[in-house]
Amino acid sequence: MVYDLDPIDTVQNLLVKDVFTWRMRIKVALGVASLLKFLHAEHPDLPYLIRNLAASHIMLDQTQEPVLFDFSMISGGILYDKRNILYEHANGCHGYVDPTSACPGARSDKCDVFSYGVLLLQLVSKVEDLEKVGTGDKQTIFDWAWRQYKSQKSGSSKLNFSLVHPSLESDPLFNCDDGVRVTKLALQCVHNDLGKRPSMKQVHSHLVKLHVALSIATIQGEGSKLGAGVSNPQADKVSGRCYYFSILCNT
Repeated sequence: MVYDLDPIDTVQNLLVKDVFTWRMRIKVALGVASLLKFLHAEHPDLPYLIRNLAASHIMLDQTQEPVLFDFSMISGGILYDKRNILYEHANGCHGYVDPTSACPGARSDKCDVFSYGVLLLQLVSKVEDLEKVGTGDKQTIFDWAWRQYKSQKSGSSKLNFSLVHPSLESDPLFNCDDGVRVTKLALQCVHNDLGKRPSMKQVHSHLVKLHVALSIATIQGEGSKLGAGVSNPQADKVSGRCYYFSILCNT
């Protein structure tokens, strides 16, 4: 598969850079959520699973749209039957693998949700190295995030808990409520109880309600007149199908 792509860079390389703005980060989060929502819903009983979602596998094109370019481990739907991998050794990108996926029968679309949660934590906290977070002992980003949350003493502190990097809080389009909501959503995605993780449909629904999402929709709506974006659910579905056909061609 050859992509007609002139990328700005990978999300991994952009994570700590100030030019990667709050709006751009949420745009990436929305784009990936839209793709996963589409893949998981296409075959509800046997959803397509990416299985190796990572910041290093996402590029930004010149219109700042995220492009997921590695589908080497996708399964489900009309592809390799997900049920055949339930007892396989857990695999995926280091730092993004759901710890529960090593348990027999645990492989599900919620494993993609977990990987997405790790990506979301990276986008808001500017964490590059997934195993060198904070101070002290070596810990994963999801362990670090939950420890930070649990260390909050009062109920109000937990209610307004945010892992957004201070440099992003000064962004003109940043809203404090958005920071709290995105942090809470990311924590839910990496919850160790699969039943408490949201579906990608729920994740997408939360993201489109953010204040900054209105700015993204407005800009894309204007750009769509020139063929540079989508701004309605039907168009999102079409966009998702474009990704979908790329996946099939890549396998």
